[in-house]
Order: sequence, then structure tokens, then C-alpha cells
Amino acid sequence: MSPRSPRCSPRPGATRRSASLLVVPLALLALTAAPAAAAPSDQPGGTSGVLDSRALDELQQRAAEVQRGLQSQQGEVEEARAALGEAERAVAEAEAVLGEAEGELAGHRALVARYAAAVYRDGGAVTPLSVLLSGGDPGDVVSALGFLEVVDGHAAAVIGAAEAQRQAALEEQQRATAALDQARARADEVGARAAELEAAAAAVTDELDAALGAVDRQLAQLQREQVEVNQQTAASWRAYLDQLTAAGVTPPPAAALRDPAAGLPERLVPVGAAGGDAQRGAAQLPAQPASLLVLPAETLAAVTAAMDALGSPYAPGTAGPESWDCGSLVQSVYGRAGIPLPGEQAELFAVSEPVAPADVLPGDLVFLGT
Repeated sequence: MSPRSPRCSPRPGATRRSASLLVVPLALLALTAAPAAAAPSDQPGGTSGVLDSRALDELQQRAAEVQRGLQSQQGEVEEARAALGEAERAVAEAEAVLGEAEGELAGHRALVARYAAAVYRDGGAVTPLSVLLSGGDPGDVVSALGFLEVVDGHAAAVIGAAEAQRQAALEEQQRATAALDQARARADEVGARAAELEAAAAAVTDELDAALGAVDRQLAQLQREQVEVNQQTAASWRAYLDQLTAAGVTPPPAAALRDPAAGLPERLVPVGAAGGDAQRGAAQLPAQPASLLVLPAETLAAVTAAMDALGSPYAPGTAGPESWDCGSLVQSVYGRAGIPLPGEQAELFAVSEPVAPADVLPGDLVFLGT
């Protein structure tokens, strides 16, 4: 779209546009037969091959999945370690109980051994038969027999209880040891899975780093290419302005080029349109080896102002000078040329008139997406 026929100009009509919703000033196109372009990248698919590649997206997806797996596995590792710790404490407690039981049993067995030694030393054990043969008072015999029965019963009970306690402690130790073995196996299994995931994470991280490194290199190359394109575009525009000056052309106002059929300034002739008619808002100076395009003074001022912003970053909602969005840049550069335009894309589209792609000239606007 160009201010060659803006509604706000001194003549009626609408600003021009080319088929396309994101506004791009075509002042960035050179005035030579072919616009300057960056050299093609050796990356398959062009400079943006990695940037637009599904492979990079899939690689990032894999990295995210592995990371989630590691986080989930980390919880299992912590649980397995906690269970292993509990099992080790249970084994230690069972071994302590078993040690106490075995110690108690050993004490009782020591008493029995001392008793047996005393019997051997004194010439034999006291038995019911030996008591009867001793020939003592019948009452003393009965008392002695009762005492022997009580002693034997107590010794058997004490040793039996100690043995039962030892057996129970031994069984508890065996259960705790089995649980410990199971916990160790679980910890080993979980640890192995975690190690596999860590290895996978390391591998995908290496792949991702390599891919991002390639992206960084391509971005750097793209930036260098863009700088070259910007420099060539600005140089082409300056050369065009110099050609006008050298040809002695004073850029006419837009009103003077409004209706080629009604007449054009001296020495100028119409520019043909794709449909066979003359293009409004532009003219040409016949020359050899090629005619010189002549645009309105307002267009030249707007495009020259746009060249000052060439290379500035795009940022939605900004209006310069450090960054611009499309609408604000168009509004600013044409406003400086004395042509007020809206800053919203929809409004810009509404005040413009269609231009065939073949008829697009510097200063026209492109609305991408239509």
C-alpha cells in the first residue's frame, strides 16, 4: 500500500495495498530489477532449517519426557532408600534381641554346667534314690525329694524359656534379613532404572545442546545475512535518490501524479499497470538503457524515514525508536511525510485499495495473510 493515493492526500482515493495482515513497508525492497537477497544457507531447508524443524521440537519433547521420568524415578529412589534404611534398622534390632536371648540362654547353661561340675567333684548327683539310701529321718527324706523336684522343674523351665526366646529372636532376625534382602534388591532395581534414565538424559541433553548450537550458528549467520540485505537495500535506495538528482528530477507531490490520463509533470510518462492501464501515483522518466521510476515526494520522504529504522527489532505494541510494530512504523514514517495514517492494521487495511502483486512499487504496503 502506498501514499501515492491516500485518502488524506490532496486528491481523492485510497492508499494502495498488496495482497497479504501483517503490515510490511515495501520500502525495504530495492529499486533494481531484483531485490537484494541473502545467500542461501547450506543447511537443508534454508537458513531456518533447524529453526522450523520438527526434529528440534521432538528433541525438546524427548528431553522434557526424560526429565519428567527422572523426577518420577527420583521419588521411587527415595522411597527405596527409605525402605532399605528401615530394613537395616529392623535387622539391627532383631540381631540385638537375638544377642540378648543368646546371652541369657548362655547364662543359664553356665549355671547348669557349674552344677554338673559340682556333682562330679562331690562324687555324684543327689537323686531320689540316693536320698532314700542315706537312711535319714522319713520327714527329711520327703522334704529332700520335694526340693529336688522343685529344683529340677525350675531349671528345666528356665532353660526352656530361654531357648524359646532365642528361637523367637532367631526367627525375627531371619524375617528381618529376608526383608533387608528384598529392600536391597528393590533399591538395586530402582537404582538401575534411575541410572538408565540419567544416561538417557545425558544423551538427549548432548543432542539438544548440539541442535541448539546449530540453531545459534544459523541465527548468527541469518543475522549477518540480514545485515547485508539491509545494507544493500539502503544502498539501493540512496542510489535511486542519487539517480533522481542526477536526472534533474524534482519529485512531484502526490496530487500531480493522481491521474496519469489527465496529464503528468513535464518529461514524465505513465507507468503501465498489469491490467493494461496506467498506475496512479507513479510516473517514469524515459531514459536509456532503462526508464527511471518517479514516485511522489511524500512516498520518497516516507521510505527514506523507513530506511532510518531498517534493522530495528520488531516488538508488538511498540512505537520506536528502539523497536517497532508494523502499524506504528507505517504511521510514523508516513506521518513524517505529512500523510496521517492509522496505526492499527485493520484500520490501515480499511483505508487502502488493492494493488495487483505485479504492480507493487516501493512505498506500497503488504498485508500478510490475505
